[in-house]
Amino acid sequence: MRHITALDGLRAVALLMVIAYHLDRDRVPAGFWGVMVFFVLAGYLITRLLCEEKDRDGRIDFRNFYLKRAFRLYPGLVLLCVVLVVFGL
Repeated sequence: MRHITALDGLRAVALLMVIAYHLDRDRVPAGFWGVMVFFVLAGYLITRLLCEEKDRDGRIDFRNFYLKRAFRLYPGLVLLCVVLVVFGL
């Protein structure tokens, strides 16, 4: 899949909207839009990956798809859990 730099910028804006909302809800009352934009982007990118795999291979290997996501996301999840246990948060 070709990298789309503009989507990184849009994702950054969405993240900043959420952070700004949590810092000052009166000045940024619509921070939830950042969450929606982020989820729409995630849905688009996942659908694009699946469609490209279907076009390339003629089928979608969901097992492989979820394994790739797990190997990408679990290290951060495990680190977060360890930090929370160590610091008792």
